[in-house]
Amino acid sequence: MRIIISRSDAIGDVMLTLPMLGFLKQEISDCHITFIGRAYTKAIINMCEYVDSFINADELLTASPEEALSSLQNEKADCIIHVFPQKQIARLALKAKIPIRIGTSHRLFHWFTCNKLIALGRKNSDSHESELNMRLIKPIIKSISDKALWNYVSLAKPNIDSSFLKTLLDEKKVNLIIHPKSKGSAREWPAKYYQELIQELNQAGFNIILTGTHAEGELFMSQINHTPNDVKISFGNLSLQQLLLLIAHADGLLACSTGPLHIAAAYGKLAMGIYPPIRPMHPGRWAPIGKKVKIFCLKKTCNLCRTNLNCTCISDIHPNEIKSYILNQFMQIDEQ
Repeated sequence: MRIIISRSDAIGDVMLTLPMLGFLKQEISDCHITFIGRAYTKAIINMCEYVDSFINADELLTASPEEALSSLQNEKADCIIHVFPQKQIARLALKAKIPIRIGTSHRLFHWFTCNKLIALGRKNSDSHESELNMRLIKPIIKSISDKALWNYVSLAKPNIDSSFLKTLLDEKKVNLIIHPKSKGSAREWPAKYYQELIQELNQAGFNIILTGTHAEGELFMSQINHTPNDVKISFGNLSLQQLLLLIAHADGLLACSTGPLHIAAAYGKLAMGIYPPIRPMHPGRWAPIGKKVKIFCLKKTCNLCRTNLNCTCISDIHPNEIKSYILNQFMQIDEQ
């Protein structure tokens, strides 16, 4: 069976779609999976052993109607699952006469382009994003596994030059990546708290690596006074493949609800996420899935910060709480 998975959005969203792919491969032995994704997520999709081929959504959506239709028809797909609703792709799948076209009933255009509709609303759901994704395969697989979904995630390490790791990692220390920004897609912990935590963990003997885009680095560094001289600052210096390899070799990662946090969880690293309790941003919906995940979030229901990026619920998570947890996880480091 040839299946197309359409998820043309961000890294974290793609990561929470991977369990669906692993489960499909387990249940349908001859399953061939094509993934329609954004160009900048290709490096991750290529590392998933369950993906057989990739279609660049950016090229598909900007191609001529004839070229776009031909691209889908050439897949000879039996089924397409619209995990991320995209009207243009849904219309293309209809024109390509893909026999099984699965979408959610909450998108009006799916009523005219899909022949299998799943009653699924994401915005107000209490279910995790990965669980919501799994519901979309019910038209082709009736029984969904009750195993922890991280069992169906397999992410290989990029086969690239790893010499850059020598400048970032320290074999004699715990290597902790801190990814403080999210391109504005999540509620972010205050920069001053990161500065305090970095200072104290550095004194405790940790090797701290700061990651993010160049723009995120400029913003973050403008919000703090300084960092210790031996902290590795790598804003804007890494390709996505290099970031994947760095995460795969580090001991843990701390971030808000953003893609690298999900990558760390998939690699079995200590993935520590800082979340607000606000729907639909709460960890019950967006926490990473993995064996070693720790979420920092106030146990309360709050909507006061819904329209305010300066989230008081995030600010009420103190650096000492996170520092104590990290030190307890790595007992070989002596707190000074």
